[in-house]
Amino acid sequence: MAVTTPRHLFVYGTLMTAAGGALLGGVERRMLHGGSRSLGPAMMAGRLFDAGRYPVLVDARAPSDVVHGEVLELEYPPTMFAILDPYEGFDTTRPNAGLYRREVRPVRLADDTGLDAWVYVYLGPLTGSRHIADGRWTA
Repeated sequence: MAVTTPRHLFVYGTLMTAAGGALLGGVERRMLHGGSRSLGPAMMAGRLFDAGRYPVLVDARAPSDVVHGEVLELEYPPTMFAILDPYEGFDTTRPNAGLYRREVRPVRLADDTGLDAWVYVYLGPLTGSRHIADGRWTA
C-alpha cells in the first residue's frame, strides 16, 4: 500500500483568509492563497494561545480542547512548504529544533467531513502567552 501525504493545510492564524488585516504574513498569505483553494472553516484538537502578534497551536490536553481555523487545498505542496516552512520557523532537516513542527493531523470541516491536513504545531515556550479558550483567533 502506498503512503500518500495530504495536499491540505490547516491554518489558524496569520495565514487564514480572514487574517487580511494581520501585520505579519502578508506576503506569505498572498502567495499561499494564490496557490491554493479554501475548503472553508475547519477545526482540530489542540489548544490556542495568543503569543502577541500571532497565535500558536499546541497539543490538546482534554477532549474539549479545539482550535478553529481554515483548510486550504494546496496546488503544489512542495513549492508552498518551501515558502511557509521558513516563515513558520520549521527546519525539515531538524524537525524538533525550531519554533514549529509541521505534522499531519486529523481535521474536521464545517460539513463534518474528516480529512488529514498539515498543521504547524508550536514547540516554543508559552511564557507570557494568553490561552484563547474558545480556540478562535482574530487578527
